[in-house]
Amino acid sequence: MAGGLFGGGDGSKSNPFLVEDFADFEAIKNHLVKEDVYFQQRNDIEFNYEGDWHPIGDYANGPFGGVYDGAGYKIPNVISIAKEGHPGGLFGFISNTAILKNTNVVNITATGTDFVGGLVGHQQGLVEKCTAIGEVNGNNNVGGLIGFCQRNVTQCSSRGTVKGKDCVGGLIGRGSFTVDPILISDSYAVVDVTGTETESGKVGGLIGETHGLRIANSFSQGKVKSDSIEKTYVGGLLGSVSETTVLSSYYDLEKSGMSDVDRGTPKTTAALAEQSTFVGWDFDEIWKMENGRPWLIFEQVIQPPVSGLPCEFYLKIRGRWFRLNPFN
Repeated sequence: MAGGLFGGGDGSKSNPFLVEDFADFEAIKNHLVKEDVYFQQRNDIEFNYEGDWHPIGDYANGPFGGVYDGAGYKIPNVISIAKEGHPGGLFGFISNTAILKNTNVVNITATGTDFVGGLVGHQQGLVEKCTAIGEVNGNNNVGGLIGFCQRNVTQCSSRGTVKGKDCVGGLIGRGSFTVDPILISDSYAVVDVTGTETESGKVGGLIGETHGLRIANSFSQGKVKSDSIEKTYVGGLLGSVSETTVLSSYYDLEKSGMSDVDRGTPKTTAALAEQSTFVGWDFDEIWKMENGRPWLIFEQVIQPPVSGLPCEFYLKIRGRWFRLNPFN
């Protein structure tokens, strides 16, 4: 194990820093802001620390600006507590030069105030083929994967629970473009979402608030609950919507308890178990039907026949099985 010195590499695209253990992962904080710095995870990383662990990238020290490739390995059992006034998650703040890909965060507990996500709190870079499973809590802009989204998200998922006041979503708390419209594609959330704002909180099974987004081939399945007296901005798939296009995207009307039809298409739980429901989706290269709903192919989800064990859902990452049923 490299112990914070990385297991090799010089940080270039052709020879990335090799992240082998928790100390190496923590050492990424020594390379904030820098562009064209590359990191590749080499194995599962167990977090080993005392006291509070703070996310990579914040508003005081700057964002993460490099490329992190999780290589399909997992990062389990993370307890992330954001500093007051800073974004929370595994990564706190990533810039528009950053890319997070092939990263699997399992059993994370992420806590903060504003901009909190299981993977990243404030996202200005690209996110692709990433998963976050766990519990996310905050006030505003709180999502299972991303708290505040400002760039494209492709083939990503979240599972677990999310709770916050305003702009709360199973996958993304709030998405808002700056220059170019944002594409959210081939992604999903199986998350119980709770909004605690009592007046007009924005809560959605997939995204709490959207502005300037194009959402395609995505779905949500989980309970959507809001303490808001006014439910105008609460939806099964999306909460508050402006300048947003929704294409072939669905939510579970039975599990969510929602029935809105202008921000995604409601379907029964049984319908979401039928491949024919998902019009125009790619079930050859991106999606597969398994255990009663679509999964992303890169997740390699099946239910292995283990004699004597109860029926449970499993995730297979690089040949290793991980039991998922603690979170939906």
